[in-house]
Parts: sequence; structure tokens; C-alpha cells
Amino acid sequence: MANYEIEPLIRVENITKNFSNYNNYKFCLNIFSAISDVSFNIYKGQTLGLVGASGSGKSTLGRILMRLIKPSFGNVFYKDQDLFLISNKDLKKIRTDLQIVFQNPYLSLNNLMTVETILLETLSCFKFKNINKLEKKERISELIDLVGLDQKIKYKYPSELSGGECQRVAIARSLAVEPKFIIFDEATSALDVIVQDKIINIIKKIQKKMDLTYLFISHNIGLVKEISDNIAVMNMGKIVEIGESKKIYDFPKKDYTKQLISSFKNLSKN
Repeated sequence: MANYEIEPLIRVENITKNFSNYNNYKFCLNIFSAISDVSFNIYKGQTLGLVGASGSGKSTLGRILMRLIKPSFGNVFYKDQDLFLISNKDLKKIRTDLQIVFQNPYLSLNNLMTVETILLETLSCFKFKNINKLEKKERISELIDLVGLDQKIKYKYPSELSGGECQRVAIARSLAVEPKFIIFDEATSALDVIVQDKIINIIKKIQKKMDLTYLFISHNIGLVKEISDNIAVMNMGKIVEIGESKKIYDFPKKDYTKQLISSFKNLSKN
């Protein structure tokens, strides 16, 4: 179970993100609200599952939490530090604490590099940059063991790997800098069910071992239920329902949540 504390590790307050459409003359045609007044907390050791259909704003929200894109309004706090108000110098100090694993590992990994070189580059850029080459190689071996891969994979390129192997390498890369918080953005959606289960078991095991905090983004509410302490249901840019995972799944209050659960159960039967 999650180790809840009085103060959340991540605090999201009233986040809104608007996008504007322009014509060829750079006149704004309309403003589209991708996220509207979203607030929630994530506590140390907890997994919050963020679930909703494609286009509901889940991935946009995840990128805001990583400070990859700026919100139109609202605040994101990490250990009481507002990520959009701190200096670049202060951001650099905590950047390694916040990591993200994307949906398509083939696009997130450099196919011109071997797995070992990919992980070595990550170690060389951040807090392990001052350790010697032998120590870096030992660290890489530890990471490969941690995600359940064979050591021989170090010498392969991403194009030589399966989707599941690639995603494990992406997870290993995110773990290389010893983060505190990881976002999994549809990280299992491109994988078959058997591989999905393996990845879920790996990230749950890693969370327990390293006391990590997760935001797990998915359109699959059944999968989210298996990994999450709490679930936030998102529809058309808004959180429509949030609460304990089992309660949300077994006793949903909102029609949209009921539809997601019904769709998942119907798919599971086929």
C-alpha cells in the first residue's frame, strides 16, 4: 500500500490549458480548452491512475507535470516548489527526480545507439556523470537486471528488440537517474496483453523496491485498476471522478466512468 503523508509529493492546482487555432493570416479563429480547472494530489509511494478516452487531455496533463509544456493557468508543485515559477538553475537540480516513459519506445530511443550507449549517455548527463567508466558499466548492468532483461541486450540496437524489450529499456533509462516520480504515459498500450502484464509486474516491483511515486496514464480502466491506489477519471479536459481504485471501479458514480468500465468488460469477454 502507499505510504501516505500529510504533504503530497505532487500537487496540481486548477490547471487549465488552452490551444489556439490560427488561419494563414495569423488571426485566432478559436480557442480550444484541452484541460479545464484540474486539481489533485499524489502522495509519496502512491500510484494515481489517470484514465479516459483518447483526446480527453491525459497526455497533455502529463506533459504539463513534467514542465514540457506550460499551462495557461494553474500551478504544479513538487515538494512545495512551483515548477513554473522556479529558476532554470533550481529546475536543473530536481529534473532528475521527475521522469516520463512514453507510449512508443521505438520513437523515444535513438536507433543509432546500442542499449548500453543509450543508458551510458543518460548516466553521463546527470548525477552519475562523475563516476568512472567501470562504475557506469556496473550501473548499467544493475538497471538491465532491474527491468528483467538479459545482459546481452546491452549490445543490441532498439530496432533489434521487441516492443516489450524496448519499453523495458525506456523504463531502465528513466530509472538510471534515481527519480522520485515517474509518469507512464500509455506505456503499455502498444503491447499485447501478456507483455502488458509483465511490464505492470515489473514497474510494481520496482516501485516497492525504490519507494517510487507514479502517475499511470491509460485509456484502459481495467489495467489502471490493477496498478493504482487511486483513480482519476478524465473526460473532455476535466476530472469527473476521483477516489480509491476499488471504489471507483466497483461503485462508479458518474455515467462516463460507468461507460468506461462497461466497455472494458465487454472487450474482456471477446
